[in-house]
Amino acid sequence: MKFFKGLLLLTASLSSFAFARSGGGGGMATGGGAGVVCRDKNAAITSVQLLDLYETQVRDRHTLIPSTGNAKTDYFQAVLRGYAAQGAEPSLIPSLSRLQAHYYSFMSSIRWTSAAVRIPLLLDQGTSVHLPKNCALEQIALFHDENKLVPEYIEMDSLLWEKLSPLHQAALIWHEVTYKYYRILGDTNSELTRAQVASVFTAYKKIPVLDGVPQTGAMICTAVNVKGDKLSRFIIYPAPVAGDQKKWIWQFVQLMGRPTNEKTFAVLDHNIPALNDTLKAIGQGDDQMAFPTVKKEEAPIVQQALVQGTFGPQLELRFESQPGEPVKISVYQKNKLLGSNFLSRCSK
Repeated sequence: MKFFKGLLLLTASLSSFAFARSGGGGGMATGGGAGVVCRDKNAAITSVQLLDLYETQVRDRHTLIPSTGNAKTDYFQAVLRGYAAQGAEPSLIPSLSRLQAHYYSFMSSIRWTSAAVRIPLLLDQGTSVHLPKNCALEQIALFHDENKLVPEYIEMDSLLWEKLSPLHQAALIWHEVTYKYYRILGDTNSELTRAQVASVFTAYKKIPVLDGVPQTGAMICTAVNVKGDKLSRFIIYPAPVAGDQKKWIWQFVQLMGRPTNEKTFAVLDHNIPALNDTLKAIGQGDDQMAFPTVKKEEAPIVQQALVQGTFGPQLELRFESQPGEPVKISVYQKNKLLGSNFLSRCSK
């Protein structure tokens, strides 16, 4: 399965941040990380936690990974944990110098507010947890990438940043980098970003991305959208179930452009149908690609299944196969279409 070893957790995210620093960007709306800020009766701050880590402790009952007491070191260790979960070969793990360069690039992009200035709350959290009456969401960071004429930068609340623990500071950096990339992919709220951050910074034992994949009998597949910017890579193999009812595990290493950092899969009743060598074009103009089509003797298939793993119980996979048409794979987040791919190739 070395085909997947180059697809690593932060490759896309690191690249998207470097792209942003060069003055490019996806033109998506500004986004940023929020914190759960608790205050006493005199409005003095008693605690600040990044929402991503607060909600996974409250809702999921997860324990956070131990902190080294240093935000930079905590961030480096989280990155390396992500690569380890992907089963990365040593030669593909980023060097300390690369991690340091990325960290300092991020920190140099920050514009700090004065202690008395608060950043207005951006309501892009989607669904989250209920907060105690003495606590509220407040904006800690805001990634400004809405104006093509102005270099992108991160506005950071200096007071709230200082109140975060080093581990929460590290998680906030991860949030900003990941959310920047996810917004390029089209996300309009931070729910999937927060699930990704929580997956990396919690201590529960992660099941490796390629866990359970057999050495033989598996199909390695790639699907992409017509623009070519939302790639899905996955492995299909028979599910080890009892009885005559055969099922198939679709196990993702990348889902609609988003790398996974633990075993992420859906269980379906079907494998990929037989395909023609002939291609059919989908889309128009520059946003057009040609994909293989399903053979005419194949039966139509439409099936949906929950996606388990990296992104929590938020995603549903829809598999559509019609004779004479390309195989279509769509992902929905709480009944809202996140994106659609068409199967481009499969091989053993």
